[in-house]
Amino acid sequence: MTQTGLSDGGRIRRVRPDEFVALFELEKAASLAGLGHVFPFEKFPFPDEEVLAKYRLWFEDPDFKAVALGHGTRLIAHAAYDREQLRQLSVHPEHWGSGLADSIVEAALDDMTAGGAERARLWVLTANARARRFYECTGWVSSGKASRSQFVPHPEMLEYVRHLSGRPPPASRWGRNRVRASREE
Repeated sequence: MTQTGLSDGGRIRRVRPDEFVALFELEKAASLAGLGHVFPFEKFPFPDEEVLAKYRLWFEDPDFKAVALGHGTRLIAHAAYDREQLRQLSVHPEHWGSGLADSIVEAALDDMTAGGAERARLWVLTANARARRFYECTGWVSSGKASRSQFVPHPEMLEYVRHLSGRPPPASRWGRNRVRASREE
């Protein structure tokens, strides 16, 4: 991977199973800051136990991987994925617009490509305009499939796909607006 722009030289790295609570905390911070219009938290509190259970279950899946960027034990961005699906992307709200989302997603896609995937998919909340703009600007397209979130009030989700064949190698993709992040294997 490449260099982050973080003054302490933070690196994108694999997440260990014992760090599932840090993934949960990051997802919760991003959700509380950005999804109140979808999940009014005064009416539907953040589902702590369900999200913690999701990460525990994911880490039992041999195809599951997660990469993260952070300072010590405090994660500021992470992507959770398997062979062909980006399962979760979270960036701490203090770092929205920094390019970290692009860097962390590209790290996950690099890994999927290296594993032989020809396309990746993800599900995004229909009402999450910020996330949809990000995905659309980075080459993802709607497949036209819709589903419902498992979390009340069960808002609509859309599937997005991105073809991975023909992607340039990682070193040639970095544009002027992209934060460069280095990878540790």
